[in-house]
Amino acid sequence: MLIGNFLVLEDDFIVYLSDLMKRDMTVKQCLEMSQSVSAIMEQKKVLERAKLAFAEQYGKKENGQIVLKDQILQFDDDTKRDLFMAKFKEMLEATFEIPLSSKIKVYEDEISTPQKIFLLQSIIDICPRL
Repeated sequence: MLIGNFLVLEDDFIVYLSDLMKRDMTVKQCLEMSQSVSAIMEQKKVLERAKLAFAEQYGKKENGQIVLKDQILQFDDDTKRDLFMAKFKEMLEATFEIPLSSKIKVYEDEISTPQKIFLLQSIIDICPRL
């Protein structure tokens, strides 16, 4: 199953995945979920390293250190900012494979939040309770 890199950098996505891990599901899905979470956490490390490399390459530096103002990366000029944003956008729009062969079933009458459903929609299947 493919998921977007943008999800991996969302801290709430990881929290909601942890919630899904507490659900009863088939043994096969349990194993695949466990492997998927491992793959997602590894991908998060890769993306964080890439983000830092982009910041090192394009960000403003003073005394060899990346300059942040109010936790926002600063740039020497618009060209470097645009190059950083293009690389970062390309990275976020990419997808990667997780070893989940089927979506996790969630009943339509369960209580949730729009944010949770938005973030999990690629790995859950909302179905009627029988």
